[in-house]
Amino acid sequence: MWERDSKIFNIMLALRSARKGSLQANPVISIISDIFKKLAMPSVIRQRDFENIMNLTIAKIVDTIGAQAITTFLVENDLIRFKYIYYSPTLYDLEPEARQKFEATKNALLSRGIERGQGIVGKVIEENKTISVEDTSKDPHFLKAVDQFTGFETKSMITVPLRDMHGKAVGAIQVLNKLAPDGEVIHFTQEDVHLLEDVAEYSSKIFQKMVDPDFHLSEEDTARYIAKVAGLDFLTPSFEEIPSSIWKEFSPEEMEKFQMVPY
Repeated sequence: MWERDSKIFNIMLALRSARKGSLQANPVISIISDIFKKLAMPSVIRQRDFENIMNLTIAKIVDTIGAQAITTFLVENDLIRFKYIYYSPTLYDLEPEARQKFEATKNALLSRGIERGQGIVGKVIEENKTISVEDTSKDPHFLKAVDQFTGFETKSMITVPLRDMHGKAVGAIQVLNKLAPDGEVIHFTQEDVHLLEDVAEYSSKIFQKMVDPDFHLSEEDTARYIAKVAGLDFLTPSFEEIPSSIWKEFSPEEMEKFQMVPY
């Protein structure tokens, strides 16, 4: 066991070297840390726990990527329901009346739904893939009726699917209007897309655990999370994806012997 642990430690050092010391804090970790803690615990996740975690998570997403608003949707029968909504405080700073308006808007949306297949969120769930829109006015799938109902002007957005344990899309997370430092609405970046997809993956898992108390994280899920925390790339079964510097330290036979990559 000691020999294996020593080899694993050395491969982690080699991975760090391969990244040329450019490790930076991963913003995904600060967002999903609370989710992962709940996933790793043996206790049952109750509805109230789930709601608290999701409300905290979407607020962190908005703050991290600089969006104005975020919505989590879940499919219920023939409707796509608004489940969790958060408006950035930048929309109502120092204006108590504006804050009350956004709170009323949120409550109104939570009692409504969108027909399946409608809007960009309907397309994302139907096709089970992420869609990033730079200018909603040029997208024929954009559902203007929601903006007309809320009075909120959506200009740019990212929508990513929430998937169940079988990979089927059962909902979506959607962020609206990325803000530049000067307050101008700008396009979301590819980094924003990756961040939202990572968060959606873990959000889906905590939902699965709530509805199925027997759900447990796989070893690969745990390994991926630890890799994120350590600032390391997760090693896949493909030798072609392993940094070349690793081969200077270990042969394929050693890596297989000490189980340094999944098999």
